[in-house]
Amino acid sequence: MDRGHLEQMLKEMLAERSEAEHRLAALQKRVDALRRAAEGIDDLLSADPEVADETPDESGIEPATEALPSPDAPSNAPSSGSSGPSAEPPRGGEAARIVLRSTPGRFFTSREVWDEEVRRGWIEPTSEALAAVRIALKRLRERDTHVRFLDGPTHAYCWDDNSA
Repeated sequence: MDRGHLEQMLKEMLAERSEAEHRLAALQKRVDALRRAAEGIDDLLSADPEVADETPDESGIEPATEALPSPDAPSNAPSSGSSGPSAEPPRGGEAARIVLRSTPGRFFTSREVWDEEVRRGWIEPTSEALAAVRIALKRLRERDTHVRFLDGPTHAYCWDDNSA
């Protein structure tokens, strides 16, 4: 191959790469917009429980069909010292960990973790509490290797006993 031919190939590849990078940027922009839209809808659903009850979950993540163990049932979660009726309910990451560990291998959306914490009486049914659960799950995922994460329009979290 002569130098002129190689220079022509380089020019064509650079043009193709530039076009591909522009397409990638447009796709990333679309993905970001879809993620923000899904988060907005999730916020809307959490702010209006009547809408949430009437709207089927189309996230592709199976909703819970069976009840999770009651808060009084023994769990694999570490105890924080005292037990009994005067013990403080778990909060933040510890509460999220207990919910995830109650059904290892099952993915929970942040709303499902929040719903379970509300059902157990650990947290108030408010949009602020849902936001706190989202933050707790994010932090738990960052510091605990047992927490698996499914990224998509709706984030989901799962306890994996096999992770280390």
